[in-house]
Amino acid sequence: MIELIHPRMLSKLVRYFPSILTIQESLTETVDDNGHATLDWTDVNGLVGLHCNKRPVTSNEVRTSDLVISHNAFRVSVLAYIPSVTTRMQAVIDGKAYNILGVESDSLSVMTYLTVEAVTL
Repeated sequence: MIELIHPRMLSKLVRYFPSILTIQESLTETVDDNGHATLDWTDVNGLVGLHCNKRPVTSNEVRTSDLVISHNAFRVSVLAYIPSVTTRMQAVIDGKAYNILGVESDSLSVMTYLTVEAVTL
């Protein structure tokens, strides 16, 4: 059987994936005196320092008299096949954390595509 993708091809594409991705999972939850829960995130072994390319998908903003809520969604192409990622994890891209909304892999098991969101107040 002949492979259509040369094994060294992906290493040549790194310059097109300029951002760095780390996948984190929450193993513990901390509750403060007021009852507010905070998730404590830790890096997933083997899913640190992955090359990726992030592009915007949607951007929405809601304004009230005293509050601005911004919601931004992105599509992230990851230069790695990482089927173990779930929506219970978070993606840290270039130091900023994003909620993972969806995870897809290509049919050749070469790359992974994430849909992520950032919500700010």
